[in-house]
Amino acid sequence: MSAPGPHAILLAIKVGPFTGEERDAVRQVVQIFGADAWKHTIVLFTHGDAGGPQLVQQAGPELQAVLQKAGNRFHVFNNARANNRGQVLDLLEAVQQMLEANGGQFYSNVRYEEVVQMLDHREAELREIYEKKLEEEIRGVESKYERKLEEEQQQCRQVEQRLQAELQEVKRYYRVLESGVRQVVEQTVPSDSFQEMLSQFNEKLKLNVLS
Repeated sequence: MSAPGPHAILLAIKVGPFTGEERDAVRQVVQIFGADAWKHTIVLFTHGDAGGPQLVQQAGPELQAVLQKAGNRFHVFNNARANNRGQVLDLLEAVQQMLEANGGQFYSNVRYEEVVQMLDHREAELREIYEKKLEEEIRGVESKYERKLEEEQQQCRQVEQRLQAELQEVKRYYRVLESGVRQVVEQTVPSDSFQEMLSQFNEKLKLNVLS
């Protein structure tokens, strides 16, 4: 909605039978803008490819009444040619002609201003709700990944502890090996083969580890 007020109100109605939804739209125009809004209104018939202006001329009494209230100002829009700039320019020309007929004045009344204020207030409230929801979502996502990170860090600490324990065991094993080397060598005789010496060493190692 423009401020301080719209120069034109486009009342979109689909070509064809006048539906209950479209009746509600007409009532809302009057409720929101007041009866004076009709002189600023152009009826925009959509889906004109389904029949075009001839169907508008054959409109029922309800739709004819709406057209009369709008000063018989209407424009038929062909949705099948939505990219056709010509029909858009025709609509803008119709709006310009209406503006000139109204002396270039925009539409405004107390009710309209109240509606604008109400919509502004609701928009601000909705934005505030969205901002709070966004913050909650962000906190939730951060909390979830912080928990996962803490769990992974705890797992890393446990893996590190197991690693250090296993390294200590390996070091202890080879320190035992080293401590028994001299004793094994002294107990061997020159005729012993290296394999025999190694076998004695392993037996000695088992005893040391078990002790």
